[in-house]
Amino acid sequence: MAEHDCISEGKIAKAERRCIVGYRPKGGDRSTPQVNIAGKWLAEAGFAVGTGVSLKVLDGCLVLIPDSREETRLRREQAQLEQQKREMEQTRQQALALLAKVSG
Repeated sequence: MAEHDCISEGKIAKAERRCIVGYRPKGGDRSTPQVNIAGKWLAEAGFAVGTGVSLKVLDGCLVLIPDSREETRLRREQAQLEQQKREMEQTRQQALALLAKVSG
């Protein structure tokens, strides 16, 4: 993961916020904790819609780290390469099936 300096580009309206740990209402299992955070302040803090986020779990603390531009580019490139690999494997399987049909 790339280095982050954890400094937002502008001043965030309110640097500390509170929320309550709830449960997953549609998950069926009420013992599964869930934390929801939302608000325009997320974008101010560097978490625009579509931003990849890494989550670090420390003792009694969760740290959210937005992906850098380079990480976003690399993750997108990795996804494209994985898709190409799947397509090539599918084409390979089709070619093998066709060869078996022709030679059989």
